[in-house]
Amino acid sequence: MESIQTELPQIGSLPITAEIEARAIDVKQVYAISIVGDCMAPAFRHNEVAVVCPLSTPAAGDNVVIWPEGAERPLLKQLVFWTTGGDIEPVIIVEQFEPPEHLYFEPSKVRAVHKVIGKAEGGAL
Repeated sequence: MESIQTELPQIGSLPITAEIEARAIDVKQVYAISIVGDCMAPAFRHNEVAVVCPLSTPAAGDNVVIWPEGAERPLLKQLVFWTTGGDIEPVIIVEQFEPPEHLYFEPSKVRAVHKVIGKAEGGAL
């Protein structure tokens, strides 16, 4: 798939550019976050920058930014499972790699789950 390079909206003062897959995504709808910690290594390391698109629908296996109610900041994790009901209790399950751990959230107590669509180059925010 073709990639494009673009400047991203950001929180912070450094200019950030990112190579993201060219598809039907309006780059004005993406944002960048700086990673804190190494719990997602080797996929993402401390001070790397993730490119996030709140309009893309995440699926199992995607990296996501999840913001539980009451959390001071959002978390970057890998989505394992997400259901909103039906025959099973609503749950969002995410995992981290270092140390390996699964985290369970009740969907009604999560402010947002946004799909990570790439990594930015240019340093920490």
